[in-house]
Amino acid sequence: MKRIVFILLTNLLLVEGRKLSIWQDEKERKSDLDERERRMPQYCRSNDDCGQSGCCFELTHECFPLKGEKEACLPESCPCKPGLSCTPIGKYPGQSFYQCLKPKIQHDPANMA
Repeated sequence: MKRIVFILLTNLLLVEGRKLSIWQDEKERKSDLDERERRMPQYCRSNDDCGQSGCCFELTHECFPLKGEKEACLPESCPCKPGLSCTPIGKYPGQSFYQCLKPKIQHDPANMA
């Protein structure tokens, strides 16, 4: 009797385990698909096609996100996010390096009253 109960419980657990495994696999497949869709390039003709958080790179006609704070940038590439500017941070022979930074506020003592 104990052996029959053991076999029945074992089979039940195996079946339930397979159902759970299949459900988890489907869930992972859906999240992989969502991730792939996010990584798929969005093609564009102008910045208007990319929305407010992106820009159209003219060479490939693909949308790229605006650069965030402390990200590398080039004055000719996609601009920085609002409130940031592409600021030179270093210069080596034949090469300049830029980063998206918040503009430094200059205090003018003559204008302070």
